[in-house]
Amino acid sequence: MRAKVFKWGGVCFGLLLIAAVAAPKLTEGLYRDRIHEALESALGRKVVIHDVHFGFLTGPQFTLGKVVIGEDPRIGVEPFAYVETLSARPQLFSLFTGNLAFSSLTLEDAQMNLARVDTGRGAFRWNFEPFLRPNLLAAFPGIHVRGGRINFKLGPTKINFYLLDTDWDIAPAKPDGSDWTLKFEGAPARTDRPARGFGLIRAKGHWRQTEQKAGSVDFDLQLEKSEIGDIVTLIHGEDMGLHGVVSGRVRLQGPLASIAVNGRMRVEELHRWDQSIPLGEGWPVLLTGSWNLPGQQISMEARAISEKDPMLVALWRTSAYLSSPQSNVTFRAHQFPVAMLLDTARHLGAQIPENMKASGTIDGEISVPSGGSVSGTATLQHAAFSIPGAPPLNFETASIEAADGNIRMLPATFSAGTHEEASLSAEYNVGSKALDVTLASEGSPVSLIGNQGRWMGVPLISIVNAGVWKGSLVYHQSPDTAGEWSGQALLTGAIASIPALAKPVTIESAQLQIEGPRISLTRMRGQVGNVPFAGEYRYEPSAVHPHRFRFMASRAIDAAELESLFLPTLRPKTSLLALALRLGNAQIPDWLRNFHADGIIQIPQLHVGGADLQRVRTSVLWDAQHIAFTDLQAHFRGGAVEARGAIDLTENSPVYSASVRIAGMEWKSGTVDSSAVVQSSGVGRNLLAKLHVEGDLAGSDVAFTPERTFEKLSACYSFTDLRLRLTDVKAIENGATWLGNGALQEDGRIALQISNAGRQVGVFGSL
Repeated sequence: MRAKVFKWGGVCFGLLLIAAVAAPKLTEGLYRDRIHEALESALGRKVVIHDVHFGFLTGPQFTLGKVVIGEDPRIGVEPFAYVETLSARPQLFSLFTGNLAFSSLTLEDAQMNLARVDTGRGAFRWNFEPFLRPNLLAAFPGIHVRGGRINFKLGPTKINFYLLDTDWDIAPAKPDGSDWTLKFEGAPARTDRPARGFGLIRAKGHWRQTEQKAGSVDFDLQLEKSEIGDIVTLIHGEDMGLHGVVSGRVRLQGPLASIAVNGRMRVEELHRWDQSIPLGEGWPVLLTGSWNLPGQQISMEARAISEKDPMLVALWRTSAYLSSPQSNVTFRAHQFPVAMLLDTARHLGAQIPENMKASGTIDGEISVPSGGSVSGTATLQHAAFSIPGAPPLNFETASIEAADGNIRMLPATFSAGTHEEASLSAEYNVGSKALDVTLASEGSPVSLIGNQGRWMGVPLISIVNAGVWKGSLVYHQSPDTAGEWSGQALLTGAIASIPALAKPVTIESAQLQIEGPRISLTRMRGQVGNVPFAGEYRYEPSAVHPHRFRFMASRAIDAAELESLFLPTLRPKTSLLALALRLGNAQIPDWLRNFHADGIIQIPQLHVGGADLQRVRTSVLWDAQHIAFTDLQAHFRGGAVEARGAIDLTENSPVYSASVRIAGMEWKSGTVDSSAVVQSSGVGRNLLAKLHVEGDLAGSDVAFTPERTFEKLSACYSFTDLRLRLTDVKAIENGATWLGNGALQEDGRIALQISNAGRQVGVFGSL
């Protein structure tokens, strides 16, 4: 008996050995074509198999090397899948029949391409839809994938998102195919980053056939931290520019036509692609909804979890997602904090100052359909916006509406004090990404927007700290153009601080016009210190001299008064030691270093020392530390004055130079013509002490004294060290020519020492 056991055992071992040795030959000769036909029939695709091996020691198993599963030609030319190694376990009895069937397939190092293609008229379909036919599902073996990669394609183009290191198992839980189990694990990844996952998706559960034809499912889905932008790209086919991280756990349960979805998610690090990742704990979200798998319809609701009523609810509905996706996202806010909305908008790239604070709430509903325009309404309640150093802008209420691709804030009254009110409205075009903001006032204090002018960017208004404005200003910004203001306003009672002047400028009234960076103030009347004026001012940034002005004083001005007004220009900040020792150059402020102006100044009467110049008019070219007075014209004692001058501000004290011509000046009952070169430096008394004048004069019918009248009088003169001297004096009296010199005496009289034919006389006359 024992011998028979050893005998039959040896026979069995021998048969197994023969089978193991002969299996590869059997594969090539008997099963290769049948395997090829079985796979092509089951998949409905062309299949290429490079190597086929058969093993028997661990149970009958085919090992297929380098398997390529073709793609539907209508979808693309790239194969549906590449499989490095495919292990197929056949059903034992099918090996001896004409119909080869498999009990399980194991794919190792497989790469699959899931593609969505446009079939025309807005319809889409996926390349895996043919595998969902009922006759294929009924005959499906258990499928196991190890270390696979799943790529996603939109037409022929692969998107950046894919699944890396996927392991999944699909197997029938019952022989009749009425129950299936699924386990999946994979890491989302991007092709534009290093080849590593950035999160993990796990799913497990089962599908059970019920009396309903579609059956029911029960799955647990766990999503580790994953990029929102990649998920949006997968669903919508494009990156919407929204980034962040989402994680959570979801339960899918119920009939396929009505799968209940329940779970909790967490959204963190919400930002736009060109923004840094913000800090914060993230938003916990409660997720509920339903999924009609056969009908391709999903309805989801996400609620922000809070101790109070949900402040923000997002509703997402999509249909026909495998053919012609149509989706709609609706956001509902209930007493949602404006501060949180402001912070989110800042993280998404809105140009909002970092130091701006906000308070108040927002209520409303906004819908965003795929391929359509945003629509809905919302209301701000008790909102306030503020920056350091300025009173807050308060809105009791403000209405927002969205329609036809535009989001509008309807005109809303805001205040920055008890009685200071103006109106603000805004419009944003979603398609062109153009923003328009309108400020309007029927007579509001300038301080209402003056303090906020730094962040609102309103030109000129930010330097005005008093007064009233009436008009409308519009801010426009688009992706192609920088933000600019434009509009008109009437300014009254405004006070502006100008760095060139020692005292503020009071603008009694002026018409303000803004066109982007260009500014003009016309029909301007005001006062600088105690000097009233009228005129206009324009700013043209592209001009060689951007600042253009025309000022006309309305009363007589003393030169000393004019000098005191411009002391910040004439004496820039310099240390006392440097002034005392006259060391180095002046510390030039930035405004002066970059200041370039061109203008006209008119003064009805200018007192210079003891002289009164009438109807003074001069052109001014101001280039940083150099000021030139060209074409200066005036009248002095009935004569016409023409002059050119300059002020050099490169030293610690201003340096003056001028050339002057006077024609027809009335002096001592006659007329005198004169020309002179004038130089000086410093301010105040130093200016007169350092005054140096060189010139000449020629007069006619000059009654030098009551007793002596010169038909002709000429001389050269100089003024230095506070002393006036005359040389080369030539006087003609009654046909006689007198020659000599002269000087100004301490008693204020001019003393001439002249001679004729050896005769010398002294002539004394008043200046």
